[in-house]
Amino acid sequence: MPNELYDSSTIKKNMGPPITFTINCNVDTLWMNQTSLCEFFETPFKELIQGLTQCLEHPTILASKENHLRRISYVKKASSSLESIQETQYSFFVICLLAFKLDSVVAKAFQTWIINTQLQVTKNGFILDKQRILNSEKRLKRFKNQSKKLNTLSNDQP
Repeated sequence: MPNELYDSSTIKKNMGPPITFTINCNVDTLWMNQTSLCEFFETPFKELIQGLTQCLEHPTILASKENHLRRISYVKKASSSLESIQETQYSFFVICLLAFKLDSVVAKAFQTWIINTQLQVTKNGFILDKQRILNSEKRLKRFKNQSKKLNTLSNDQP
């Protein structure tokens, strides 16, 4: 599942205290639409749209919208008829950026989760999630390649 739209099993919220987040080990790329963003961040639609508007003006987004926004179309079965749906979905980068534009309890907790994750990278130079790595051949191969590079670098040191 390289690209997966958010559902309750994709990124889990443990309402704590404290509120914590876990991304499903099978997910490589997370996308959310406006409805799922409102649900996830527990924020009103109007506040979400205001935050998204600010996010979409970010230089990284403007430089490569195709990496951060996607339009999809699908058919949804409504009671006795079919309904054509078209929606915009937002990348994990946009989701993280959006968290810092919102004021809900969940958004604040997500901000803390993002900062703590980055703090671990800054402190240690890496983050390892053994279960996540072992759950994907692609990730395991990437990890092994990076380990080889690190070993080569350390062997080159006097």
